[in-house]
Amino acid sequence: MLSRPDFLQKQIIFIGAEQIKTLKILNSTLQIKEHNETLSKVSLSKMFCLFVVWDCTITTQVFRKLSEFGVIVYLVSKSLRPIVMLGNNLQWNYLLRANQYALDDESAINLSKQLIQNKIQNQYDALSNIRTFWPKEKQLLLRIKENIQSCMLYTMPDAIRWVEWGAAKHYFSLMFWQVWRHRRAPRTKEDMLNFLLDMWYWFLYGFFESLLSMYGFDIYKWFFHTLFYERKSLLCDVIEPRRCIIDLCIRKNINLKVFSYSDFFQEQNAYVLKKWKYIKYSEVFLKEILRHKAVMYEYVRELYRVVLTQKKTLPLYSYKNNIIECWL
Repeated sequence: MLSRPDFLQKQIIFIGAEQIKTLKILNSTLQIKEHNETLSKVSLSKMFCLFVVWDCTITTQVFRKLSEFGVIVYLVSKSLRPIVMLGNNLQWNYLLRANQYALDDESAINLSKQLIQNKIQNQYDALSNIRTFWPKEKQLLLRIKENIQSCMLYTMPDAIRWVEWGAAKHYFSLMFWQVWRHRRAPRTKEDMLNFLLDMWYWFLYGFFESLLSMYGFDIYKWFFHTLFYERKSLLCDVIEPRRCIIDLCIRKNINLKVFSYSDFFQEQNAYVLKKWKYIKYSEVFLKEILRHKAVMYEYVRELYRVVLTQKKTLPLYSYKNNIIECWL
C-alpha cells in the first residue's frame, strides 16, 4: 500500500482516445505517439490511475507493465462513465471484507446517521460561502441547518433517507439558484447542469474506486446504500460528504463563463458534450480533485482502520477545514 508521501507524488492521467495512435512502454515510461511522433511521456512510477475516453486498444504487454507499477486503468464512455476498471484489486484481503460483511443492523443505522449528518453539515458549510442570498433563500438555509441534528433522532433507514432527501432538495435549489433551469435529475442529462453533475460524480467514483481497491475493500457492500444489483454501495457512501466539492467547482466555472451551453448539443432529448470539449472540462475537474487528493487518501486510510478494528465511529470529512476528523 502507498504511504501518504508517495501518494502525493502520484498523478491522474486523462487521455482522449481520439488523440491516441499508439501507446508504448519504453524504459518504464508510457509514451503516447501519433505517426511515430511522441506526443507525451509519463513515468509509470508517478502514475496512480489512467482514464482513457472512448474506444481504444491496450495490448497485454502495456497492461502487464502498468499492473507491475500498480497503475489502475479506467476505460470510460463518452459521457465519462467508467465502463471497466483494469488493475490492482486486493481481493485477498479477507479480514477487511469479513468485517464489512459482519456489520449488524444497529451499527449500520448509527453509521448511516454519522454519514448523513456529515454530508448535510458540509452542504451547509458550502452554502455559507455564498453571500448573495435573499430572505427566502436564508430560510431554506436554516432548514438545512435543522436537518443536521434531526437526522440523529431517527432509527429507521427510510427516515434517515427522507431527511437526506429534504436537505438535498433545499441544497440544490440554493447552490444553483442563479443558473438552475429545471431540477436535479440524475442520469437524465436533461440540461447542461445535470450533465456536468453526472459527469464529475462519475470521475469522483472512479478516483475513490482506485483508492478503495488499493486497500482491498468490497465496493459493493456497505451500510447506507444497501445491497442492490450492480450498485457499488461503498462508493456511493464514501462520496456523499464530498459532493459539495464538485458542486461548488461547477457553480464557479458556470459563473465565470468557463462552462457554456454552446459546448453542448442535444441528442434524443439529452445534452451531450461536443467531442473536442472533453479535454477542457476534464482538466478543470482533474485540477480540483488533485487539490483534495491528500484529504481523500487520508479518509480511505482511516476508513480502513475503522473497519479492521470494528470501531463504531466513521472518519468525518470537514469541507470547512478540509481535514479528516477521526476518533480511534
